Amino acid sequence: MLRNSRFATLFAAIVTAALTAGSAAPASGASFTVNATYDAVDAAPGDGVCADAGGACTLRAAVEETNALAGADAIAVPAGEYGGALLITDSVTIDGAGAASTTIRGPSPNGAGSVFSIRCGYPQLSVAISGVLITAGLNRGGGIYNCGHTVTLRAVTIGPNGGAGFDGGGVWNSGTLSIVDSAIVNNWAQEGGAILNDPSGQVRIVNSTLSANLG
Repeated sequence: MLRNSRFATLFAAIVTAALTAGSAAPASGASFTVNATYDAVDAAPGDGVCADAGGACTLRAAVEETNALAGADAIAVPAGEYGGALLITDSVTIDGAGAASTTIRGPSPNGAGSVFSIRCGYPQLSVAISGVLITAGLNRGGGIYNCGHTVTLRAVTIGPNGGAGFDGGGVWNSGTLSIVDSAIVNNWAQEGGAILNDPSGQVRIVNSTLSANLG
């Protein structure tokens, strides 16, 4: 019964989504451009400079810096492959060079975790992600775990990601989620292989593909 109820919730959200598209407000704060593909933390989060101990701006350092700064910030991610399992705690726009060029990879197969986790709680966040491939997450919401916030995905590919024993292989959502010009493919989970939409969440899907997802 629970599986059928959640499927109905997701189905209704997708049908409604065909009529509308969501968009996030543009970032208006600090801007950072990632210049290193390896994974390293920011040396001094909140100082306004994206730099690890060696002075490079990694994706993790950029996210940690935007988390520590007030307001909506922006991160540009050039072509390349980057480490995921990233926690977002403040509004941010993340722009890649295209899903065929910029890959953000989670900890699987050597560990568990979502590629992006958008933390629970207030204030309400606005997160926009575009032009990236999100893959190799293994968790509840393997690709993206959105706990109650406004998230816009544009020109993004999500998969493969897994939620073995969990819900939401590609995305777990309890906020307001808009998926535009994107693809969610080859994800798996106990329930909601592509998307598990919590009853408190809303999903809008426009000009996008959901294919070969299991669960």
